[in-house]
Amino acid sequence: MPALTPSRAARLLVALVVAAAAFALPATAVAAVPGLLTGTVVLADGSDPWDANAAVVVRSGEDDLGSDWIDSDGSYEFDLDPGSYTLVYSARGFGTVERDLIVDGDAVLPTITLSAPVKVTGLIVRAGAGEVPLPFADVELRAVKPGGGLGRPVTTSSDASGRFEATVALGTYRVSYTSFGRIPVVVPSVQVDAARELAPVTMEMLPAPIDNLEHPSLRSVHVNGTATVSNGRWNYAALDFAYQWYLDGAPIAGATRSTFPLQAKHGGHRLRASVTASGSHREPVVMFTEETVVAAALATLSAAPRVVGTTQVGQTLRAVLGRPTPSNAKVTYQWTAGSVRVPETGPTVMLRPELRGKRLRLRVRVSAPGYSTNEYRVPATTVVKVGTIALRSAPTVSGSPKVGRTLRARVAVAAPSGVRVRYQWLANGKAIKGATKSTVRLTKAQRKRRISVQVSLSASAYSPRVVQSARTRAVR
Repeated sequence: MPALTPSRAARLLVALVVAAAAFALPATAVAAVPGLLTGTVVLADGSDPWDANAAVVVRSGEDDLGSDWIDSDGSYEFDLDPGSYTLVYSARGFGTVERDLIVDGDAVLPTITLSAPVKVTGLIVRAGAGEVPLPFADVELRAVKPGGGLGRPVTTSSDASGRFEATVALGTYRVSYTSFGRIPVVVPSVQVDAARELAPVTMEMLPAPIDNLEHPSLRSVHVNGTATVSNGRWNYAALDFAYQWYLDGAPIAGATRSTFPLQAKHGGHRLRASVTASGSHREPVVMFTEETVVAAALATLSAAPRVVGTTQVGQTLRAVLGRPTPSNAKVTYQWTAGSVRVPETGPTVMLRPELRGKRLRLRVRVSAPGYSTNEYRVPATTVVKVGTIALRSAPTVSGSPKVGRTLRARVAVAAPSGVRVRYQWLANGKAIKGATKSTVRLTKAQRKRRISVQVSLSASAYSPRVVQSARTRAVR
């Protein structure tokens, strides 16, 4: 028997592996007919593949099934069962090339050219730090195969100066950059035709984790109603939310919306929901509501609440609502006005100056033992306008209108408190120079003239108001 060449020995090894697999099939199975695969490997510098120990390895997943040396003329062949494989081509002093393969009968494979490996270098910097290097960042290069798959990774990391280098074969690569506490960067397609410097990569810090500021809660938990879960309040406005409802501690199949219809069979059981908040480059956070027993009925009002009154600073708004059912139900009120705190918790609210320009909203909750709490939301009011300064009476002037005598002005302000008052005394309707206090001493210049006072009133969030007293008789 002639001695086996390395190529023939390798082919025999693959054949034995394939044969062993065929013998391992169940008795009822029919072994597939192997396919004969032939191909050629060329070294880019024209040297002899045999002298460079050129070889091809057959892989299935992570398992090596066998290998074959490449002959001096660059040829090789395999017998393989139908299926999916990866062929890995290599030679001493040359880069490695991977190709995915689906075997379905005999085939002549495309010629593979192996080139000398080249160096790929690059720089990684911190975002917002003016090109400050980022050391110890991980870099992974994976060849993009013709069919779209990815080859085995080539890994490296940046040094203290933020620079890195890797040795790879010619081809197209997906390059991934990762670093602790920073957003990963992936460049899906980088062409390597020769040694090259990649474009600098800037890595940004990961955003702060998602944090819950107010737990989610349930509403309308009663038979024949639709339970609703609120998202709660979070430290980010733009988040995605997912939901899961639970009955007596067990998840309800398919109940993954923010609402859940309740039927008679749910009465008396414990209901809760989870809210999962997620966002770009942030770990999801799951929060649960309190468990609530599904009530047989819902506490209600005979008429939905509404708000009456004038939306003007200094005025009072009042909630008007129907009778509660049951009659012993507790009714609570919550007024809100955007970012401005509203301390009132009853049916009325005073429109203070800080509420100017705001719209007020009202939530009315009706609760009773054995009933599900009901919440009514009243639509926002119109914008609160500036107020009007109210007087108890018009300004008056006291004193005798005689030269040398003093006249005094009085004005009674009803609301608001703290109004700023300015005076201007008039003689026959014309301003008396320098007479801007609440009193004026009459001189010969005012003889035979009738005196009055003009009062200017101002206050924050109120419209300025100017009023004038009646004129006195002519000064003697």
